[in-house]
Amino acid sequence: MATIPWCNLVIDGNYGSKTKAALQHLLADHGWYTRECDGSFGYHSQLALQKWLKYDAAGYFTGYPNTDKHAYYTGRLDGNAGSMTWEAFRDGLQDYLWAVNATNKTVGKVYPNPYPHGGDASTQFVAQMQRFLNTVRN
Repeated sequence: MATIPWCNLVIDGNYGSKTKAALQHLLADHGWYTRECDGSFGYHSQLALQKWLKYDAAGYFTGYPNTDKHAYYTGRLDGNAGSMTWEAFRDGLQDYLWAVNATNKTVGKVYPNPYPHGGDASTQFVAQMQRFLNTVRN
């Protein structure tokens, strides 16, 4: 597949190839993903997400140094992004959105059931992810 450029995402809550490619670009920019940013979020993408959430994301989401106490993901690095991985990403988004909306905590509300659980909460979670990816895009 061809690389999909990191473009400004439409905030539609759709976890499609452009959103997946944007997440791959974020992971690549931080050195965790070294493959083509093609929007196919398979084993290597999921493993990169787990590593980023475990070793690097806390400093990125909060501005504080990453330590074991601040690691969002504490599970096994197995390349299978299940509920622990997406809940860790949700927690990071929550901290990030609260930091940028420090005067109004309700603005940064991230819904409790992250992708891939389905339903309205998943759509809202992906929309928050899209807003975050648009904010941090180079």
